[in-house]
Amino acid sequence: GQSHLLLIREEPGLPDAQFCSWVDAVLLVYSLENESSFQEVYKNYSQLVTFRNSTDLPVIVVGTQDKISASNPRVIDDARARQLCTDVRRCAYYETCSTYGLNVDRVFSEAAQKMFMVKKQNALLACKSLPNSPSHSGGSTPVSGPFPGQASNGGQSSDYSSSLPSTPVVSHREL
Repeated sequence: GQSHLLLIREEPGLPDAQFCSWVDAVLLVYSLENESSFQEVYKNYSQLVTFRNSTDLPVIVVGTQDKISASNPRVIDDARARQLCTDVRRCAYYETCSTYGLNVDRVFSEAAQKMFMVKKQNALLACKSLPNSPSHSGGSTPVSGPFPGQASNGGQSSDYSSSLPSTPVVSHREL
């Protein structure tokens, strides 16, 4: 039950060094009916990891179903989505639909939880690096892995989301 304030931004083009230095989590969003948007996820992730260690940055891949129709069919199948998540260091994956609100909240809740866990782990590591003293005994042990408790759903969620808004949105939610 903690409150968190999230600043959500859509970044046009490839991520640059400045963006990568301050970002706390990344949602890589593509449309399930658009091959080029799927390929953009690979390009954006490749650029991102040139500026930032991927182990301290929560990444979630989101496939949107909003534009799928009889005349505009799905072109990215589940196997390709699972492979993408394996290639993007076994990140979480959701399929979402903003039209029906499916999994949109879950994506942002998971992003906030992952950011919190990374910050907590980094704080514990910083404490361990302090000299031993009564208040810094080094007795606490950081949780293992970059994202403890992360389920490896590797493309098996059948959920839905929207692309990020074109202007910053600030949201205050109870998690």
